[in-house]
Amino acid sequence: MNGIKEKGLKASKDKWRRIFLFTMVFVVTYFIIITAVAPSKYKLNVGDIAEVDIKAPRDIIDQEATKAKENEIIASVEKAYSLKSEVKVDADKNVITFFTKLINLKSDSLTEKEKIDVLKKIEAFKLSDANYKTLLSLSNEKSTELQWVLKSALDKVYENNIGEDESKDGESIKNTMTIQEAKAVADEVIEASEPDENIQNILKDMAYSQIKPNFIFDKSKTDEKITEELKKATKVYIKKNQIVVKEGEPITQKQVEILTELGLVGDEVDKEYLFTYAALAAFVALTLALPLDGRSSLL
Repeated sequence: MNGIKEKGLKASKDKWRRIFLFTMVFVVTYFIIITAVAPSKYKLNVGDIAEVDIKAPRDIIDQEATKAKENEIIASVEKAYSLKSEVKVDADKNVITFFTKLINLKSDSLTEKEKIDVLKKIEAFKLSDANYKTLLSLSNEKSTELQWVLKSALDKVYENNIGEDESKDGESIKNTMTIQEAKAVADEVIEASEPDENIQNILKDMAYSQIKPNFIFDKSKTDEKITEELKKATKVYIKKNQIVVKEGEPITQKQVEILTELGLVGDEVDKEYLFTYAALAAFVALTLALPLDGRSSLL
């Protein structure tokens, strides 16, 4: 009975001895190999002078250069604009509404002040009381004539696209008129059609209120174009064995960020190497556990 216990105790000791031996050999072997595989670590700060050339151990995306390239692409994309045809349609409706009301009021029994108050409710136009009085004093025939003069001026104006005077980046929108240029076109038509200077000024004020940009920056379409161009763009890479820091040169903030991403600076383990370390540990363990030349392994 004692012999059986002694054999069991001896077997147990042998088992723990093999486990201890396996663990020690594994740890020593693993760290010897990992030292050769793992990239060198550097203690570097911005402004330090590099004592050696430091190369990238693998390919990584140069985030700053890639972002700069993307910004260049965004700046180069031509902005998209949309024509808003409803701007002219609304202008025509406002002119017709005003002159229709003006002509109807001439035969109304309201006082002049009351008629002016009615016209003021047409918010598309803001005239002085004196100008309203002038228009109310005209005959129906003259009022109808002025309606068509004003409408002709706006038709001429909207033969062209009217852009905002200046785009956000300060550059004039191509192939469009500015508001001021559109007003000049309206002035020409009105001055050529109406000899009375006072009536001209009234019509000009009315025309100016209806001249609005109809060729508008389309952010949605522009963003779509930018997205398509960015899809075509390739990332800027720092290639394996490319020199990141040159010997004798001061370290910059960008270089520190790149070296940190590469796992060459800082205490954190580079995620790119985690799989390598795990695979290496499994390989060493499996190698030590396999029988050699038909004899028992360390386990």
